[in-house]
Amino acid sequence: MDIALPNYPGNLILTQTFFPNAFADNNRLAACANVLWDVFSDLSAKGNMPDIDIPMKYFMSAVVYCIKNYGAYGKGIYFPDKAAWAESVSGSGLLKSFECTSI
Repeated sequence: MDIALPNYPGNLILTQTFFPNAFADNNRLAACANVLWDVFSDLSAKGNMPDIDIPMKYFMSAVVYCIKNYGAYGKGIYFPDKAAWAESVSGSGLLKSFECTSI
């Protein structure tokens, strides 16, 4: 299902579009970078994954998952917390991909 974004085309600001109340309070998705990295690191450790480079595909999938499921057109939470990012990283498919390739 396509969703028309009122800010697009033009300057699409993801935080403003999907987490408008947090944006008004000067929160930005970019500030979640360290939390997102920590969640990926934790998932890798729990999944007994070797030290590997995590493909950008899974980072982007996690961000898209978070926006779709927790943003204004999903659950409409104020702003993603560590639990929302953990669910989003799990939904990115990284661990499943690793399980499939390590058989």
